Amino acid sequence: MTRSLNAATKTASQQDNVIEVLLANIQLDTPVYVHTYVGDIDYNSNTYSGVGDFGGVSSVPSGSDLKIENITLSLSGVNNSLIAQAIGTDYQYKEITIYLTYMDLSTYTINVPTTIFSGYIDNIEIVSGQTSQITLSAVNKLQALTEPNIRRYNLPDQQSRHPFDVALKYVDQLANQDMVWGKGFNDIRV
Repeated sequence: MTRSLNAATKTASQQDNVIEVLLANIQLDTPVYVHTYVGDIDYNSNTYSGVGDFGGVSSVPSGSDLKIENITLSLSGVNNSLIAQAIGTDYQYKEITIYLTYMDLSTYTINVPTTIFSGYIDNIEIVSGQTSQITLSAVNKLQALTEPNIRRYNLPDQQSRHPFDVALKYVDQLANQDMVWGKGFNDIRV
């Protein structure tokens, strides 16, 4: 999908003494905030931890076609707590957002980031050993359009999501009801 940079990002990209930084907002059970430089960056009330050369991001697809695209993030030299979190969480369909920003190396400040990818986690691969690595695959939000909607318009399905909601209590009875449509009230003969 074609993206346009916001004015602040476009201006920052043309400055001297700036570097490109990608921010990743990964919404696992405990959210993970990382970026591709070193140190900590505060953005949108979250602290993004720098992974430097230990992190990698595949090229972010861009085009004018509306199609399902994916992205891969990798992190090497991972500590055991992050591996335990990746193993112990239900990660599929958790949201992930990748932002592009530029950091001024003289002040270590960033401009307003531009969202370059927004989607859902599809798969996490873990390679453990002397240098552990986590590889995360994500697909953009168009993937949700390919999934069938298996919700039903009945009380049990509604209560599976909202246990105390009884709004659909009489839907099953209405399905077998004989209804007369298109006649006035006085035209009905019983």
